[in-house]
Amino acid sequence: MHTTVYVKRAVLEKCGLYDESYKISADSDMLVRMLYEHHFKVYYLNEYIVRMRMGGMSTSFNIRSNIRKWKEDLRMYSSHNFNPYWSLGRKVLSKIPQFIKRRIK
Repeated sequence: MHTTVYVKRAVLEKCGLYDESYKISADSDMLVRMLYEHHFKVYYLNEYIVRMRMGGMSTSFNIRSNIRKWKEDLRMYSSHNFNPYWSLGRKVLSKIPQFIKRRIK
């Protein structure tokens, strides 16, 4: 999740900032550029450092918001030469555990 990503200034200078043509998928676009196009390394810290509530445009249960988000994701994945439908499907499926944990608490 982008809220727990810490990036060195040199990485931002090389990869660029958020593409503001994306209103919802700008964080995903930036991470794809950093990780898949520039191959920067990731270090995983197995600790909670951010706790955030569900909400906002990317976790909305409103069908109109979801369609807008999915269209933007498809455009973003296509712009990076990923199979957009396969990538979007994986992204949607990866969110299922978040919603299950949310319901349990």
